[in-house]
Amino acid sequence: MAASCGGGGGRRGLFSTPTFLVAMVVVLLFQQHAMSVDAYGLADFLAAYNNPNVSYHEVKADIALKASLPAIDRALTLVGKGPKPSKPVVIDGSSKFAGIVTQADIKLVNLEFRNFRSASGGALSASLAKAFIDKCIFRNNRAGGNGGALDFSDTGITVRRSQFVGNRASGSGGAIYTFTEDYGRIEDCIFDGNSAGSGGALALRKNIGIWVRKSTFRSNKASDQGGAIYFSRGLATLSGNKFINNVAGSFGGAYRFYGDEEGVLSICRGNSYSGNKAKPATSNNVYLMVVSSDPNFPNVFYCGALPPSTLVNATNGGVANNCKDC
Repeated sequence: MAASCGGGGGRRGLFSTPTFLVAMVVVLLFQQHAMSVDAYGLADFLAAYNNPNVSYHEVKADIALKASLPAIDRALTLVGKGPKPSKPVVIDGSSKFAGIVTQADIKLVNLEFRNFRSASGGALSASLAKAFIDKCIFRNNRAGGNGGALDFSDTGITVRRSQFVGNRASGSGGAIYTFTEDYGRIEDCIFDGNSAGSGGALALRKNIGIWVRKSTFRSNKASDQGGAIYFSRGLATLSGNKFINNVAGSFGGAYRFYGDEEGVLSICRGNSYSGNKAKPATSNNVYLMVVSSDPNFPNVFYCGALPPSTLVNATNGGVANNCKDC
């Protein structure tokens, strides 16, 4: 028994020796160093973003910018791959920096862009390119001109399964502004609490074909026309959207459309309207202004019936009941 007890005491003595304590400190320091090497940060993001040979990069942790992002001229895909796969990785503009400016194809997936500031397109300004955005969030971005979050010029766009919350533009398009002779698709998105001079959420101009479908527009505001959407002289189709509590200081609480020799709007079935407001109240939901020189070519097609509280200001029969593009 004495030998056995002595052996146990020997083992306890071993674990309390200075050699063992030093070894434990070394192990802990090694682990801490390994973690610091593997940690992802702003420097890693910028190294990839600025590298002309990088076309695909995974953003692995939330980052906050310390300067505006430089313009790029190469195709780039950024994918959020944080510790929680279901949670978008945050890129924060720190309430004073501008986001991505590009003239090349851009793809953004599972990212949250917040607190960006710029003259146009707070988080992204793209021109002469193709843009694909999926499962992203754009929150609290600002533009002194157009496109509080996104600004597109001559760019084909696909925006899907994304949220736009609390973005603002002093000009047009609180969340998104387009001026492009290209195709586009905005679907399964949520636009909540965005604001602008015109087009509280969207301002869509000159598109040769854009489809807005299965999206929710809630509590967006325009000081002028188009509480949620401002359409002007482009080809657009609306299908299966919800317009709730949007406000325009002038015409079109939900949306406003203008067409002349250019511009066609197709209002398909499945859109719903509630609580939208405008001045006059006869345009609480929709305002259609058509200046057409040819009665044989209407600028607005609606399927079934026009939305309630729709004010039509049209010449030469520019509005027709026809479901051909739905």
